[in-house]
Amino acid sequence: MSQRDSGYERKERDLKVCRCGEAFGRNPKHSSAQWAAVAFCSPACANKARSTHGRRHTRLYRVWAGIKNRCLNSNDPLYAYYGARGITICQEWQDDFAAFAAHIGADPGKGYDVGRKDNKLGYQPGNVRWETEAQNARNKRSTRWVVVNGARMSLVEASEAAGIPYKRVHARLAAGWTLNEALAP
Repeated sequence: MSQRDSGYERKERDLKVCRCGEAFGRNPKHSSAQWAAVAFCSPACANKARSTHGRRHTRLYRVWAGIKNRCLNSNDPLYAYYGARGITICQEWQDDFAAFAAHIGADPGKGYDVGRKDNKLGYQPGNVRWETEAQNARNKRSTRWVVVNGARMSLVEASEAAGIPYKRVHARLAAGWTLNEALAP
């Protein structure tokens, strides 16, 4: 006689409580080994429990994964410009997306990228921020920095402030002009 035919009653060993708090019973088709391996009341509950932050498919997650990849993966095409130069991601962020997300804040949307304030330092607390594409483009190793009236700025910013096209200022400097002469109208 099968368990079903004999009026099979669930015993306490045939009940479990899922992490979600829901009690569930053993499927009579499961062997003892199969039942021992069951930890969740449903596949949906198992997927939810495995998800640590629920933001894997967001742009911020892709940004974080890209940072990790170019700093740590020597097979990444950008590794030569980051990891090989000594640009790293701090251990806390390397292991925990939620910590990175909490520090950097919400994604402001299209037109913004995560950038480093000091381009020589890695991705670490106090050195990362959301930047516009223009800010990010001006914060490169090749950016020429100048001091105008005691303020440090990029040559592009200085030429914009002076109202002179950047290419003209750049050409003047290449021709041997001083910075003040190059920025004069």
